[in-house]
Amino acid sequence: MVAGLYDYTAAQVFNAVDVTQSYANPAWITSLAWSKISGAPATGVSSVFGRSGAVIAQTGDYTAAQVTNAVNTLSSYSDPSWISSLSWFKITGAPSIGSYQSPWLQDINGSNWSLSSVKGIGIGANAVAGYGIYCTMNSVANEIALFRNTNAGGAGGFVVQNDGSHSGNIMCAGSTYVNTAWRNNTVINAGGTTDSLILATNSVERVTITSGGNVGIGNNASVLPDGNTTNRHLIVGPTGASTAGEITVCANATTTPTSVGAFNFANYNLAGTSKLIASIYTVTSGSVDSGDMCFWTANTGSGAERMRIAANGNVGIGGTPASWANLHIYNPSTGGDSNLAIQGNSGSLWYITAQAGTSGNRFQIGVIGISNPIVNIANNGNFGLGTTNPQAPLHCVGGTILGGYYVDPSVLSPVTWTAQIDEGGNQLYIRVKYSSGIVKAVALPLT
Repeated sequence: MVAGLYDYTAAQVFNAVDVTQSYANPAWITSLAWSKISGAPATGVSSVFGRSGAVIAQTGDYTAAQVTNAVNTLSSYSDPSWISSLSWFKITGAPSIGSYQSPWLQDINGSNWSLSSVKGIGIGANAVAGYGIYCTMNSVANEIALFRNTNAGGAGGFVVQNDGSHSGNIMCAGSTYVNTAWRNNTVINAGGTTDSLILATNSVERVTITSGGNVGIGNNASVLPDGNTTNRHLIVGPTGASTAGEITVCANATTTPTSVGAFNFANYNLAGTSKLIASIYTVTSGSVDSGDMCFWTANTGSGAERMRIAANGNVGIGGTPASWANLHIYNPSTGGDSNLAIQGNSGSLWYITAQAGTSGNRFQIGVIGISNPIVNIANNGNFGLGTTNPQAPLHCVGGTILGGYYVDPSVLSPVTWTAQIDEGGNQLYIRVKYSSGIVKAVALPLT
């Protein structure tokens, strides 16, 4: 509170001038009865306190004892050092204790406001302890409250409440606040158990955080995609329009290979520094306008890249794919085979294996449940049936039937033939059948 220019009449001021004015202002000077200034000539003054010209009053020109029924208009009541220097009893109705928090300031009340040095300011209602500014616009709860709490466990901030007693607040929690995660942090809080926090632009809802913790960007997250209310969801995009939602992870990469972004999956039950159990990330590849997508997983705490989709579309399982291979399966483990399983509905589970160099270096085809692979192709090209170690370009073990089909160029008629060794290994049967139905066969003893 600052004294106004017309709070006191000239008759109430002795040996003083208005410190808000300058002596170079003739209109103001001539308006005063200068004879009331000790030693001043009737025709005016040419200097004051040894200063001439455009002289402006300075703090300290007059002592408090020289001021009667007036205050220093250059200062406000929030300046304790200035207030305590005055003799407050000279202000009509003021007590003599001379303190900013003096009782005369404590309960100033108007019809729609109140001021309290203990409680603060009330607008539309009495001031409330603990709030710097407390505002209600009508008798129904419709509140704005601004407060600062110096208690370490308290919080200072801005609180609003609507006519249905739903409230929200922006606050900075104290160092011992009851919610440990909030301590010494600025918090925006939707206070009700069913209230959402909404961010809007152009009067349109853009981001919603529900009371359950689900987040909707472009929607209000009220409809969960899988109906699972236990998990927390991030839903991006409008749920009631045909436009799509997008999530962009980006960087400003100038070299290659450089990480551009990642989606990580973590288990915070892990005690170690790293909580990651899986990750999908991208890197620049070859040039800054090309990128590989990589898939990383952890197995019993040990993580490695498991699959990569190269910039050219080739897929590598277990490593970077060869430039010429659409699908490249590789086992980086020492002595590890690479396996591919194929199975039809309710059918046998077939497998294809590329052995490691230390375990045979063969290509095998087999069926799970049969002890040995059905087909073995050695790295020298020998093809084995029924044997894991073929010793000839074609090496068959067990009861064997070889067959063929060709057209006899002399008669232009198809001919089929078979050659079979019985399981006992005693006979070799050769059988030829012509399209006319004629069959010729021969049996050759092998013992």
